[in-house]
Amino acid sequence: MTTVTTVTVVASGALRRWSYVINVISRLKADLLGVTTQ
Repeated sequence: MTTVTTVTVVASGALRRWSYVINVISRLKADLLGVTTQ
């Protein structure tokens, strides 16, 4: 049970980190698109 709990906690933390990274990348991409269209 402890192994399953550890894997679940690590997976949720990784998912949260990835979602944050994806948000930052999409924001930067939108900024670059806004700069190129001006």
